Amino acid sequence: MDELILLGLAALAMTVTAVVLSYLSLSGSKQDLKIVFIALMFFEVLIGWSYYLDTASSTIEEKLFWNNLEYAGYLGATVTFLLFALFFTGNKYAGKKVAMLLVVLAIIFQAIVVSNDLHGLFYGDVSLPEDVYTTFDAEYGPLFYAFASFDMLVIIIGNAVLIKHYISSTKAHRRGAGLVMVAGAISLLAVILNFSLLGHAPGGFIVMIGLIFASIPLFIGAFSFELFDMLPFAMDRVMDTMQDSVLVLDEKSRVMFMNRSAERLSGLISKDAYGLPIERVLARFPTNAFDVPDDIEEGRSSRPVFEVGDEHFEVEVSPILDQRNSLVGRMVLIRDITLRKVFEKDAKMTHEKLDLLNSITRHDIKNQLVILDGRINLARSKVSDPEVLRHLDEGLRAIGNIEKQTSFAKDYQELGKRAPTWQSLESIFRNIVQVQDMRGVKVSMDTDGVEVFADPLLTKVFYNLVNNSLSHGGELSNITVDAKETDGHLEIIYRDDGVGIPIDEKKAIFEKGRGRHSGYGLFLSNEILHIGGMEMIEDGEPGSGARFRITIPKGSYRFVG
Repeated sequence: MDELILLGLAALAMTVTAVVLSYLSLSGSKQDLKIVFIALMFFEVLIGWSYYLDTASSTIEEKLFWNNLEYAGYLGATVTFLLFALFFTGNKYAGKKVAMLLVVLAIIFQAIVVSNDLHGLFYGDVSLPEDVYTTFDAEYGPLFYAFASFDMLVIIIGNAVLIKHYISSTKAHRRGAGLVMVAGAISLLAVILNFSLLGHAPGGFIVMIGLIFASIPLFIGAFSFELFDMLPFAMDRVMDTMQDSVLVLDEKSRVMFMNRSAERLSGLISKDAYGLPIERVLARFPTNAFDVPDDIEEGRSSRPVFEVGDEHFEVEVSPILDQRNSLVGRMVLIRDITLRKVFEKDAKMTHEKLDLLNSITRHDIKNQLVILDGRINLARSKVSDPEVLRHLDEGLRAIGNIEKQTSFAKDYQELGKRAPTWQSLESIFRNIVQVQDMRGVKVSMDTDGVEVFADPLLTKVFYNLVNNSLSHGGELSNITVDAKETDGHLEIIYRDDGVGIPIDEKKAIFEKGRGRHSGYGLFLSNEILHIGGMEMIEDGEPGSGARFRITIPKGSYRFVG
């Protein structure tokens, strides 16, 4: 009686374990694998209760009835175990054809068991056993050993599939693959003990205990990433509402995850795309679209744009590294920028039209100014009245101001239109000295081969500084330019030995229209620098000369030579 209680408790433990794990997988997993898992749990419970009721029966007829169900449980469990192994590993044989073949073979063996009375080839004469754990005493025939061989062969194949998968699995999946492999090994060991110790040990009880201990690592290895962490649920919610397509690839470029946007983009649902190479899932994209460049570090990504038919996509590929800094996968984010490209094209056309209009307008204004300048000078040569001459001179000054303003408009229009380039400070000042009348002012430089990555109008910045020194510095004789690296950035210090800038004018000199002439030079210079993330301030001492400090961020300067 104590033995029957023990067996009943074992069968109950199997049932509770199977029900809990089946419920968790059914309610939480999105994998088709859960159906095979639930079927496996059902057949394991069938084995447990059939064995218990077999041992509890007092007549040979009852024992044979429950024993036939127990064999059905063994056949169902071994077949579903192999199917589980095939689907879990993504094996090429996982499919309906193999499943149907296994089911047909299982049905044939079960028919052999239940029809033993007709042929007697499964077992011969049977009698009641002397101990509780043995179902009945019998002489086993050749079909029993065929049955046992089939059962063992199916389990061995399933374990071989799991071992092969573990060996070839990526580091990110090795833990789960290892747990499932351990579960398979436990099941195999329990079945071997059951058949090898037949009639000499409580084999059915060993199987029950083995299946209980195997089902837990089997479940954890297959489903833990979905069920035991709240983050995947939150991430699923976020991912499913994203407009961008997100895919997670393992180190062999196989799809491990894709959100709904990626499903729409690929035309596949997640379960069909799982484990497939990315080249098959997104066949429209170039084969190199999802590569990680060798120089990309963790936390950084590449963002090339690919034209796929009439659509444009920005593909961001980020490496996924483990604790040992080894590449274990990639995260791919695909953004449809087709509409943005259309807007950019329209905006470009609009800007080109505006640029053309502005160019034509400036050209017409200059032509009219030339005519006006000539007319005023002609009129000036024909009069001698001081009052009239004064008015004519004011007109000429106005013409000069208009010319400066149109020149500023042209420079401002060009700002940021051309790609930044590396520019040598020494070359810039050498060119300025050649074209500018320096009036005997000496320029000294200590820039140590510095090059700056900036808008091509950078020359205009230093030209304006030199021009301001010559125009407003008074009696100056020297201009110095120094460059030094400090606190992760570069400082270019431009100074002259002129009269300097009064304190109350220091802030205003960078405002549009606040200079002594056109008021655009320093304003434009500041705008040119801001495009490249640079800053300029004036911190000279009034009476001791002007001093402009230009700060250039790291990455926008280099030392050559």
